[in-house]
Amino acid sequence: MQPLKRSSHSESLGSSLFIAAIWLGISCFIFAMFVLTDGPIFGIFCTFAFVLIGLVLGLQAVRLMIANTKFAQPEININKTEIRVGDTFKLTYSQLMKKDMEIKSCTLDLVFRESATYRRGTDTVTVTHDHMIESMSLPIMSFQAGQVFQHEQTYTIPITAMHSFAANRNKLTWFFRIKIDTEGWADFERSYDLVVLPTV
Repeated sequence: MQPLKRSSHSESLGSSLFIAAIWLGISCFIFAMFVLTDGPIFGIFCTFAFVLIGLVLGLQAVRLMIANTKFAQPEININKTEIRVGDTFKLTYSQLMKKDMEIKSCTLDLVFRESATYRRGTDTVTVTHDHMIESMSLPIMSFQAGQVFQHEQTYTIPITAMHSFAANRNKLTWFFRIKIDTEGWADFERSYDLVVLPTV
């Protein structure tokens, strides 16, 4: 079995906390300076909007902290060491539940993403477009602390699809996206990269 690695664009607690702390700290400092120095109303409103964004990022980090207390990191494996265009393969998913919970929904999606980076004036812009290749949904399930959630699913890379590709300004990537919705404020979402080789 071949384990899949977590995607770089997948959420992580450490990066979410860091971004939220930096964003909130800078925006609160600038907002306080505008208020204490009787700055222009427009500046106060703009910086207050940035403070609100920082609070949203902070709440997102808290959500991830709560999720980490309920879910262990999943183990995802495929039954082939190399996946090519047109291949069918089996994915196995295993995850320890740290606490009692009810899962309202669980989806395992195979996604193909096109990314393009270009210059717009002095800014660098990256545009992405996701194609849902296959989506699997599981029904409501209940778990006790210490139980392991396990599932197997077969997927096929379409014979007409493009393989993985990376260049300076363009990327074609494949990944699995796992979404678990639970009772309460502890939803879980992760992405794991899949390398698809061209057919030979």
